[in-house]
Amino acid sequence: MPMTTFARMQRSDHSLLPPTPAATLAYQSPNACNLCHTDKDAGWADANVRKWQTRDYQAPVLYRAGLIAAARKREWSRLDDILTFIGDAQSDPVFVVSLIRLLESCGEKP
Repeated sequence: MPMTTFARMQRSDHSLLPPTPAATLAYQSPNACNLCHTDKDAGWADANVRKWQTRDYQAPVLYRAGLIAAARKREWSRLDDILTFIGDAQSDPVFVVSLIRLLESCGEKP
């Protein structure tokens, strides 16, 4: 797997999650489509993924990314959503830990 940047870390992604070019469009994160299709852009990749899939599997990824982005920007208007995500036993532990670490800069007592 090629090296990518995730959560400000260089790593090779072995998660084998479907590509999420919508996250590239929204947050400039890399996606598997454009690592190979370098002559195309993320809009092309997103359009093709949406043609292939009948359900929007990218929505949960965008939701989690939105929580991380809000916490990084200290947009604490999303604090309730962040705390709900952290408290949900079904939430991905990697994102939970990331959000907990980002809460350090929150002025409120969660």
